[in-house]
Amino acid sequence: RNVMETPFHRDYIKEVAEACNGSQVRFCLYYSILDWVSPKYSAKAGADLTAYKNEVFKPHMKELLTRYGKVGCIWFDGHWDASWTHENAKEMYSYIRHLQPDTLLGNRIDQKSDGSGVCAWTGSFFHGPDPVGDYQAREMDVGGFYMDKAWDNCYNLRANPCGSWSWIKDQYNWPTRTRDDVIGKLIECIGRDGGLLLGLGPREDGTIDREDAFALKNIGLWMNENGEAVYGTRGGPWMPGSWGVSTRKGNKVFL
Repeated sequence: RNVMETPFHRDYIKEVAEACNGSQVRFCLYYSILDWVSPKYSAKAGADLTAYKNEVFKPHMKELLTRYGKVGCIWFDGHWDASWTHENAKEMYSYIRHLQPDTLLGNRIDQKSDGSGVCAWTGSFFHGPDPVGDYQAREMDVGGFYMDKAWDNCYNLRANPCGSWSWIKDQYNWPTRTRDDVIGKLIECIGRDGGLLLGLGPREDGTIDREDAFALKNIGLWMNENGEAVYGTRGGPWMPGSWGVSTRKGNKVFL
């Protein structure tokens, strides 16, 4: 279904892309491989997804990567069904690379992994000689120190242990996390040489819930005072421990 056929009746992807243009915020996208609507998709092991890839997945990628300017990254999701294989991932990775060579593609475009020593969550890199994906997407799991590739940990602003990634009327009622909760998770991530991807759901009219907006403002105030220890830094030189973490930039170290 096209977004213009919904009550919202606006191309919100275009609006976000235009808002990011010329700013310090890179325009990025989320895309679910798993499709709950298309009859061309199947979750069954061994399913032939050729029609789904050619008639759904590829046209979507072409539209998203040719209509809205430069895309910083695509955060893939829904890669856990038995039908999605490493070969499917390699095909789609190659296709997207031809559309925008500089776009970073999250590792959830690959077949589901069974975890690793670095990150126990099953979204860690595919265990094989040719894993697909430019960065590691962790979920509610900080994991261990890792410098081989970039990574982020998605964390919901609403304190729902099962995840509250979208705003649903009468269901978006979990308490908003405190500033110290979110900043603490950010510090854990950057001290392990990763980043924090903070998730919240816009309301049905595109606005941000008042409690969420207040929380974001408080986080922003902390960042204004302490951003030097966050932006443009790498984790280390000392490994994280019960004492805390360290970050570094040039000849400066932040604890």
